[in-house]
Amino acid sequence: MKKVFYLFILLSLFFSVEMFAQNFPQIFTTQTECLPIDSVASDGGLFEKGLFLAFIFVFVGGFLTSLTPCAFPIILISIPALTKEGGGKAHKFLLSLIYVLGIATMYSLLGVVTASTGKAFGMFMQNPIVVGVFVIFFIAMGLSSLGAFIIQLPSGMMVKMNNLTGGTGYVKAFFSGLFLGVLAAPCVGPVLAGVLAYIAQTGNILLGFLLLTTFAFGMGVLILIIGTFSPNWRSGAWMTKINTIFGILLFAVALYFLKDISSIILTPFNKLYQYNNYLFIGVTATFFIVGTLLKTFSYEEMFLLQFKEKIKKVIGAILIALSIFMFAGMFLFIQGKSKVNWLYSEKPAIEKAIKEGKPIMIDFGAKWCAACKELEKYTYNNESISEYLNDNFISVYIDCTETEDSPECVYANDKYNVQYQLPTVVFIESCGRLRDDLTLKGFEKADEFIKRLKKIK
Repeated sequence: MKKVFYLFILLSLFFSVEMFAQNFPQIFTTQTECLPIDSVASDGGLFEKGLFLAFIFVFVGGFLTSLTPCAFPIILISIPALTKEGGGKAHKFLLSLIYVLGIATMYSLLGVVTASTGKAFGMFMQNPIVVGVFVIFFIAMGLSSLGAFIIQLPSGMMVKMNNLTGGTGYVKAFFSGLFLGVLAAPCVGPVLAGVLAYIAQTGNILLGFLLLTTFAFGMGVLILIIGTFSPNWRSGAWMTKINTIFGILLFAVALYFLKDISSIILTPFNKLYQYNNYLFIGVTATFFIVGTLLKTFSYEEMFLLQFKEKIKKVIGAILIALSIFMFAGMFLFIQGKSKVNWLYSEKPAIEKAIKEGKPIMIDFGAKWCAACKELEKYTYNNESISEYLNDNFISVYIDCTETEDSPECVYANDKYNVQYQLPTVVFIESCGRLRDDLTLKGFEKADEFIKRLKKIK
């Protein structure tokens, strides 16, 4: 049962960063503002699309981060110092809440700034050298989480931070929370960096604010409990196991970035998945079982182990990370050839549409756009959608991965007012009329997308 619990934690954290980050733009870029009431299926928003679960997973991720050896001891020391002046539970709860609001302020600002990079970040991440640096960073942080070495802030900085956050009162509580993210950076930083990377790909500022605020309040659960009720909790060996989980997760994130710059990662898995789905699932399960049998989840940190045991722990962590990567890939990025007959330039598409008397669908996307990949995998590859598009539309894909090197993307972006909000799908009827009211921004499920298509003449 414990191994099942650890697998659940790993999958929860991974999907909170990847799968649900792809879906989030639907909440905030809904089409209901500009569409006639009867022109498209209503968007039930968060609950209809199951996105509420995303917030739960991110919240759990924040809670688990607060249990790491970098964060938990700081919480145990700082909270009693803040509440030592006494007062009832209501007063202590308020102090603790302000502490959490300090954390939320720091992280939500990071989310807003990161999301505002939008397209620039996506283009930045197309540079193989940059992606390679990210991969090395996550691998190094993963090894650190496994206990291969210790990363900590300089002692002088730690002392200054403690002086700034010492004392009592609401102001001190707020600044204590504000600086907790800095003090706990060696443990929180790598996880936070992964979340921020995915937020930046969406370019959604409100998403960045809410996602990081949710993460912060997940971290704040322990603060509220300890600050209000003062339970006699102590750090211990169990925190090392939490660190191991984060180490495995960071390896999985490294694999995710690596797939975009090296075919050696994704190509074999794509071929195996296309050859036999059940064999792919069997290999995925085998990786996890073997990794667990290698005692990856042992309490000992790597620097306390013998050389052979260190190698076994690293190999086990890599195998479990591979199993998570493969499992997530079945739903997110492992896919076959597109079923839609795409053209890749607007001009020949218009000529063909005039000749055949068909409407045009133009999809603006990019390799770095997570929701674009989801639209391809779950919507365009749906049999009903692909057949309907191939029979009734001229479908065009405009690649905006590298805007400066794509004059057509720049021209079409200005012409259709895309504003580099990707994915954006525009429709032109056979008579030549642009249907602004049916423009789609973000991901949409197949059953809703087909209703949208049937409104185009």
